Amino acid sequence: PTPTATTAPEITTTPAPTATTAPEITTTPTPQATPDDSTPTGGCYIATAVYGSYDCPEVWTLRRFRDEVLSETWYGRLFIKTYYATSPTAVRLFGNADWFQTFWRGTLDHMVGQLQSDGFASTPYQDRAW
Repeated sequence: PTPTATTAPEITTTPAPTATTAPEITTTPTPQATPDDSTPTGGCYIATAVYGSYDCPEVWTLRRFRDEVLSETWYGRLFIKTYYATSPTAVRLFGNADWFQTFWRGTLDHMVGQLQSDGFASTPYQDRAW
């Protein structure tokens, strides 16, 4: 057999936390809505429950904000991680309750309207690879 060249694996380091930096927080959402239910199996749980689809203009706007703004800071990534840890349970327990739908619809409509007026598009969106 002919010997093949090998390359050393790329090694990256994350600096130790200091007063101005925090450790890297990674998330691995797997966005998709279940076919028979408005409860998503990953990503944007509350918005998907409220709007009925992971692929609708309002959720596309929110996903853009998550990927373009929140994911760019350690505290944004912490929020994302906390959201993905808690929102599936909230949706499973309360997602079909009128009070939950009413509260979150108003909150999300306001947020989506503000994001869209700030320039976040409401067109089809492919999530950023985490």
